Amino acid sequence: MAYSFFGGKESRTALSIEGDGLRYLEIERRGGVFRVLSNLIQPLPPGTVQQELLGDPTKLLSALEELRARRGRGFILPVYVGLPSRDVMLRVVELPRMNPEDAREAFRWEFDKYFPFSVTEAVYDTCPVEHPEEGSGENMRLLVAAARLRLVELLLEACENAGMSVAGLEPALAGLLRTFSGPIPSAEGGFLCLSVGRLSSHVVVGYRTSGLLFRTLLVGAESSMGFDEALRSLAREVGSTITFATGQFRNLVVDRVLVCSTAVTRENSLAFLAESLPQVAVHPFSLWDTWGLEEVPEEASGWETAFGLAVKDFA
Repeated sequence: MAYSFFGGKESRTALSIEGDGLRYLEIERRGGVFRVLSNLIQPLPPGTVQQELLGDPTKLLSALEELRARRGRGFILPVYVGLPSRDVMLRVVELPRMNPEDAREAFRWEFDKYFPFSVTEAVYDTCPVEHPEEGSGENMRLLVAAARLRLVELLLEACENAGMSVAGLEPALAGLLRTFSGPIPSAEGGFLCLSVGRLSSHVVVGYRTSGLLFRTLLVGAESSMGFDEALRSLAREVGSTITFATGQFRNLVVDRVLVCSTAVTRENSLAFLAESLPQVAVHPFSLWDTWGLEEVPEEASGWETAFGLAVKDFA
């Protein structure tokens, strides 16, 4: 099972594979209130993840074994695992309207039009997306996530050898979007998430609970260009992303930018983004406040992706 019930409690675990290491998170929900049971960052051998790509999946095994040793017990619950952002390609495609199961099978014959590798070398999944024109016309839009099959096989093999049962595997950016959407998703429409990391940043355009556009930028708070120039570059990329997204989805209005991680804590950084993006409202985003967690872990930053993976399908 993906979670267990003990006296009304539900527990989940997640593993996010990121440039600064494995982020392992255990959470519990009781009566609608979330609590962090354990959160650990496990360093990775050099070259395991490079520029948000899993360079050598076989190097994961030693890190997973060290993580298990630090916990002092095995991985009891099945774990939701997130693939690094650039190892999964995400595309919104248009198909004739049909039920989700038929759409997934039908897309198999369209796969080569959207991805640079064969469907026989891939693992992929689809899900319908909400957008301002949903329900109109004869066509529907699907979000398709695709990764190379061999990469996924090596990752799952490393998890199995480390004694970890995988409950689900999904793109890291899907977890990030889920966290930003919050426990009670807004019905207001379009928004943009900006997560600023050390050497890279993530941009996701969402509409209600659906992701419409996903980008990873190799620009972060500790980039060689310096923080100020990195912030200017990110502001330009956010502006161009909004322009592109609203051009792709008629009637989509993106009027909010939610910012988390390093850019929230740096002095004047939010004010600079707000000044550079006068067409939108720029707000800081707090995982812990949004999801109502009273106890914040000592290592509090950078858990947005892992948390989003852990709350997948929470009823």
